[in-house]
Amino acid sequence: MECDMNILLVNGFQKSYFLAKSLCGQGHHITLIAKNQNLCRNLAESVEIVCILGDAGNTSVLEQAEIKKADIVIALSDSDAENLMICELAKRKYHIRLAVSIVNNPANIEFFEQNGIDYCISESDLIDSLIRKENMGNSIRRFLPACSDIVVKEVTLTAKSKILDKKLWEIPFPPQCTVVCIIRNGTAVIPQGTTECKENDKLIILAPSTAMEEAAAQLAGS
Repeated sequence: MECDMNILLVNGFQKSYFLAKSLCGQGHHITLIAKNQNLCRNLAESVEIVCILGDAGNTSVLEQAEIKKADIVIALSDSDAENLMICELAKRKYHIRLAVSIVNNPANIEFFEQNGIDYCISESDLIDSLIRKENMGNSIRRFLPACSDIVVKEVTLTAKSKILDKKLWEIPFPPQCTVVCIIRNGTAVIPQGTTECKENDKLIILAPSTAMEEAAAQLAGS
């Protein structure tokens, strides 16, 4: 992904929060459309993005967000039907170059692709790949591209870690750092801001090489 792009994020509470912060840290211009007032307020207070409270299924809301200027539209709702509608509007009505969607049910991926959605991200497929450790770095780079080289690192929390029992939102990560998955007792956990860090958790972190050392130090508590 080239630097300095206009990216429109649509819905998805925790997904939008962390992705917006990460993309802003990479130098992109972010606009968010969300139905959740708290999400809009929290993001507007923590990063420099444009937040619009409303329903992205309404074309007037999309145009308020200046969708025609977007290089990429990313749909992050828990509803596959809503994500498909947003992406189809972006591609067919506004001729956006790239439409990216979370697909909550992997069985819907083929249908999304048949309808012209450029990139379909299945969290369950990604987590399965992480657990099996098959081409982990390549898989994550494909789903979450960045304008600089990306490093994927596993950090296992020990009893000496200073972040045990802390919530992810409480940890002062570098702005470009993202925790994409936590392996806990052999089970994959999709991290939320309120997810607490426990001993023996294996955190899969994603960051530019320039930020990885600081990010790993925060997680390991070294």
